[in-house]
Amino acid sequence: MLVLTDRMATRREALALQTRAELINVASRLFATHGFAGVSIDAICAEFGLSRGGFYHHFADKTACFEAVWTSHQERFLQAAPAPSPANDPATLVVAELRRFLDHCQEPAFARICLIDAPGALGWARWRQLEDDYGLSIIGGGLEVLGKQHDPPTTKLVFAMVVEAALQLAQPDAPASLRNDLETALLAIIDGLPDAA
Repeated sequence: MLVLTDRMATRREALALQTRAELINVASRLFATHGFAGVSIDAICAEFGLSRGGFYHHFADKTACFEAVWTSHQERFLQAAPAPSPANDPATLVVAELRRFLDHCQEPAFARICLIDAPGALGWARWRQLEDDYGLSIIGGGLEVLGKQHDPPTTKLVFAMVVEAALQLAQPDAPASLRNDLETALLAIIDGLPDAA
C-alpha cells in the first residue's frame, strides 16, 4: 500500500509541475503581448482554463507568476548556449556569447518581459537581485577567460554596462545601428580593463 501511495504522490507532483510549466507558458504569451500591467490573474486563468484557486495553488500572486515567467526566459536563454568545442578558442566563445545575448535582447518577448516590464513588476531591488543571480558569475567567468581583472567590483561594473546595453536594445524605438555600436563599445571597454594579476 505504501508503494502505491508513493507512486500516486509522485504522479500528482509530476502533473503539478507540468501544469505549472504550461501555466508559465500561457502567462508568458500574455505578458509578452499585453505587458505586466495589461494582464490580470483572471485573464491568465481564462486563457489557461483554470480557476483562481488553481492559479493560487501554483503562485502567491501575479508578481510571483511574472517572476516564474522571467526565470523561464533566462533559463531558456542559458540552455540554448552552444556547447563548447575543443576547436573553439575560449575567448572567442565568450565574445560570441556576448553577441548572442545582445541579439537576444532584441527578441520582443524577452525584451518586454525581462527588461522593460521586470523592474516595475518585480521591484527594482528584486529585479537587480535576480539579474545578479543569473549574470554576475557569467560575466566574472567571461572576464577570467579573457584574462582580464575580474574582482567583484570590476565584475559588477562590467555587468552593469551589459545590463544597460540590454535595456537600450530592448526599447522598441532603438535605432538599427545601436546593436553594433553597443557591442563595439562593450568590447573596447572590456579590452581596456587591466589584465588579471
